[in-house]
Amino acid sequence: MKLRRVAGYGPAFVLTITILALWELYVRSGQISSTVLPSPIMVVQALIENWDIISVHTMQTLLETVIGLAVATLLGLLLAVALDISTWMRRAVYPILVTSQTIPIIALAPLLVLWFGFDLQPKVIVVVLYCFFPIAVACADGLLATDPDPACVLPRPTASPGLSSASMSRPTRGWVFTCSPRITRTPSCWSLPPSSSQRC
Repeated sequence: MKLRRVAGYGPAFVLTITILALWELYVRSGQISSTVLPSPIMVVQALIENWDIISVHTMQTLLETVIGLAVATLLGLLLAVALDISTWMRRAVYPILVTSQTIPIIALAPLLVLWFGFDLQPKVIVVVLYCFFPIAVACADGLLATDPDPACVLPRPTASPGLSSASMSRPTRGWVFTCSPRITRTPSCWSLPPSSSQRC
């Protein structure tokens, strides 16, 4: 089974080696200056020679990425749960959330540097802004896709709205983090289906 799985990556491996070989031959043929397009061997040599500097900046970038992703995940989950619980909040916040994606991050980055300086904070904010929208939308869509029918058999006196939502949403958690929402399909979520209580 493991050999078959490894063999499945064979075409991708062969294609990667072919692209790197063609890249190397193209630079060595003199069709383009190595200053404009370094060859793969030159790139590897530069990485080895400057690894002491690159490693420091790599760890700093990794720290900023991990912190930003953690904050974006937490905020996205909280917003998704709030949108799932309150239909009014979903109708009010979702259009604003989608509209905010029309603002390019590259236009906000210089402003964040001017407002917060060159420290860790503006870089973490950029990561949060980049990751927050897909996480929030994916989780909200996963919670919204929960089958409402099983909720009808829960004991009414003991099943609070929070417990019902947590119990019935468990089957959807597997794909909540794997689906890739697109900006072109999110407006379709503005028209909401009836709530679980109405369908029951």
